[in-house]
Amino acid sequence: MTTSESLKIHPAAAIFPMMSDPELRELADDIKEHGLLHPIALDATGEILIDGRNRLKACEMAGVKPEFIRLNGEDHAAYILSANVERRSLSQGQKAIARAIISPEAAKLKRKGVDVENFNIDRAMLSHARLIRRHLGESVALLILAGAKPFDVALQEATEKRDRQIADEERMAKLRNDAPDLAELVADGKVTLDEAVAAFNERKRKADEAERNRRETFIRVLEEAYRGIMGLANEEFVSAVRELIAEDEGFKRTLKQRMRLNFGPAKDIMRGADALFNVVEDMGESS
Repeated sequence: MTTSESLKIHPAAAIFPMMSDPELRELADDIKEHGLLHPIALDATGEILIDGRNRLKACEMAGVKPEFIRLNGEDHAAYILSANVERRSLSQGQKAIARAIISPEAAKLKRKGVDVENFNIDRAMLSHARLIRRHLGESVALLILAGAKPFDVALQEATEKRDRQIADEERMAKLRNDAPDLAELVADGKVTLDEAVAAFNERKRKADEAERNRRETFIRVLEEAYRGIMGLANEEFVSAVRELIAEDEGFKRTLKQRMRLNFGPAKDIMRGADALFNVVEDMGESS
């Protein structure tokens, strides 16, 4: 004898929640009084229940022998979807979620030549439902179908999760390009993406600071050299220094020690002065 316990339930049929006990009792009373109006659908083997879990249970409660039909060649998922969309009082979001659970990706379901992809289901809502199914999982989708979670709340959560995923993919791509060693640590699970990004930012901060210091050094050296050259351009100053050198051996000796003079590379001093002149000239041309 075919009973609810002896049949396997098609996975697509299992996503739709059973009636509550009071609802089943009401259905059982109706079947007892008026009979079973819609036979229970099984697969071609008669071993898998395609549609009618509640009706079969109600028949057993009412003590009424159920009637069965066997489907031959029909798309079971399409049959289940269209039957439940037609029969149940579902919101557009719940209809879309049911379709997304049965077929997470866009695909054509056919039932008696009818395209079920948009069978009483809004296209935009279906796209949103698939987004929810993809990013929050089937468990959340089932909560929506059961009326335990609002569709719009789940959609917002799924959208935020998708956006975070996209942002993380972009951050990982940047790491692979700019810091492959850190990207490899993330891929190996040795550090989190956030930790790797923080390490990269610190590395970049130090590199930027070193570059700023390098530039500041250039500026200071050139600044001091420029001021020194400009001081030597004062004829009275140079004349006074030369007189002291000629007349005062102590001054001459102290000056030599303080300046750490090496008279060998005197030509380098001239080249340095020329180089400084070129730098100043370049700044004048670019200003």
